[in-house]
Amino acid sequence: MNKVDIALDFAGRGWKVLALQAGSKIPIKSVLQEHGSKDATDNPVKIRMLWGEYPNANVGIATGEASGLTVLDLDDPSARAKLEALPGYKNLPPTYGVKTPRGWHLYYQYDQSISQSAGRVEKVDIRNDGGYVVAAGSEFDGITYEALNSLAVAVWDFPPIFKNGYQAN
Repeated sequence: MNKVDIALDFAGRGWKVLALQAGSKIPIKSVLQEHGSKDATDNPVKIRMLWGEYPNANVGIATGEASGLTVLDLDDPSARAKLEALPGYKNLPPTYGVKTPRGWHLYYQYDQSISQSAGRVEKVDIRNDGGYVVAAGSEFDGITYEALNSLAVAVWDFPPIFKNGYQAN
């Protein structure tokens, strides 16, 4: 599948997409996309125009309210053990996921009580309002991001450490 079809498929799910530089995670600067993830779109005409100009562009998916997604970014195999050690942890419900070059992106329904963050838990990041993830079908460092499954995006009650206003004791 070519990149425009990948972008259109995700947009068809109601997810806002943005063009990333070919082989990169960096948003393309274009008159159609001057403000990075803030200009992400699910408009098929705009998507065809953008990928018509940049046919090899990787596909990014805006996270947060824009696409109705909060994404758990597990940077390597040790991340799951660190997550499971958290107080308030509940088993991860099965959900749509993507294998990345180093780890996994697990997609959950948008949770406004979660802040985008990095480092609250070692090797575990959250992509939410104002952020984006690299989509399945994109390539980085010669490795293709691959969908793990075709599951629906699940609801998950994130552990308290990821919630807005969390205070460590």
